[in-house]
Amino acid sequence: MFNPIFNADGSLSYFRVTCLIVALGCLIGGCVMDSSSDSKNKDEVSEDVTAQVENQDSGVEADDSLSADEIRTIALKEVYQATRYMQTCGALDKGYDNCTVSLSEQAKPYFTMVFDTATDGFTLRFNATENNSDTCKVFETDSDGSVKALNAKGELDPSCTEVIDKTLKQFTISRDTDANDGQLAPSGFTPIVRNISQR
Repeated sequence: MFNPIFNADGSLSYFRVTCLIVALGCLIGGCVMDSSSDSKNKDEVSEDVTAQVENQDSGVEADDSLSADEIRTIALKEVYQATRYMQTCGALDKGYDNCTVSLSEQAKPYFTMVFDTATDGFTLRFNATENNSDTCKVFETDSDGSVKALNAKGELDPSCTEVIDKTLKQFTISRDTDANDGQLAPSGFTPIVRNISQR
């Protein structure tokens, strides 16, 4: 019968004892390393990661020919695109910590962006700079996709986000197939559920 410590003649095998000690040390070390990395990851998850993007000294000059409505449209396009990107990135990455966005060159003279992320959500805030002549000074969005606009007094102003409904959402693709019951199948026959329910 095989004995992991003793040779066949009954003497102590130093090689086997050494191998067992090394294997046991590796096993214990591996378990300790895994548990410490798990607790480290849990600590990282609980802390919010805050990233601030400062674009005031970007060197990009403001275009004086743009009206306040055009600046607002630029801001809402940035908010809309950044929100859609962050929602997609968060869904694919199963968290928002590794997702980043930045302002386009067109928006940099008029806005700065404050970007807060956590594993379960994000917040984007676009603050107007001195070059911005629009009355809507702050645009905020979050992981739910809701957009809030604040005027110069710091009050919510729903008129600031009307451009999204008029221009940005008119080209989006929406599927209403899940809401309709009993649509025709590609073969032209009605679904079995409808036939059974009509009996």
